[in-house]
Amino acid sequence: MFRKINATYLIIGIAALVIIIFIVESRDTKTERTIRETLISVDTSQISVLEIYSKNEKNQHLKLLKEGNNWKVKLENKSFAADNLMISNLLALLKNLKPQRLAANDREKFAEFQVNDTSAVQVNLQNNGKNLAKLYVGKFSFNQQTRQMTSFVRLSDETEIYAVDGFLRMSFNSDPLTYRNKIIARIPPENITKLTFSYPADSSFTLIKQMEKWKMKGIEVPNDEINRYLEKISHFESRDFFEKENLSLKEFLFSLQIEGNNFLPVQIKVFKYENNFILTSSQNLDSYFEASKSNLMSEIFISSKKWTR
Repeated sequence: MFRKINATYLIIGIAALVIIIFIVESRDTKTERTIRETLISVDTSQISVLEIYSKNEKNQHLKLLKEGNNWKVKLENKSFAADNLMISNLLALLKNLKPQRLAANDREKFAEFQVNDTSAVQVNLQNNGKNLAKLYVGKFSFNQQTRQMTSFVRLSDETEIYAVDGFLRMSFNSDPLTYRNKIIARIPPENITKLTFSYPADSSFTLIKQMEKWKMKGIEVPNDEINRYLEKISHFESRDFFEKENLSLKEFLFSLQIEGNNFLPVQIKVFKYENNFILTSSQNLDSYFEASKSNLMSEIFISSKKWTR
């Protein structure tokens, strides 16, 4: 009799345990399903306008416009050439944003996570006037043990606040200078085979790579020196823009022509304009730079004496 009762209780206990496990797992599965696999489900190739706005950063409202295959930085009544690679990387970042966890699901938490209208960096994606998605980028935290940076974000018209990897507020900076095309030269250094320096009087010279050796007037030059120069010149940028349109630039004072494999020749020139030295690059025809700032001239236009032993 007692054995039958004990067996009955055992069966009831096991059944109850199974039910509890099922309920817990069902809740966990339901919770997991509420977290998006990807944050923004938008075809980034369809994005023609990217707006970044932050009330905390001098109320700056930045607009990036796609014109054909190129991007422009729109600021008030002016537009400037943008760095296409930087914008592509930014769109790839948006496309690959994956929530790590649901941090909160309550409007009362917006201010705490800085995803409200007054604290968040707002990123708006459009296509020909149609809103595709809007992201609110809030505060970030840093885990000292895992050395991991976490940002908190939400989508417009939703209350869910998600934790994502990375420091997104730095990526979505509303400073227009960040996105302007600052390129003077962007070339793989290993592809460069010829450098032609054109200077006044008789100081012009040419460096040519032959059989993996660099030579000037047939004389071999130190490889370590030329390699350092190539590393620097192959990815050269400047933030020192000369902000004047429709410049009438005539004869150049100095020029450098970079030639090699798998890229079009790059010409960097310096002109005298009024009391300024203006630098131009064939890789960035829409921008002018102040050559006298940041040692641009001395960094690019070097003397032939540098290569003599």
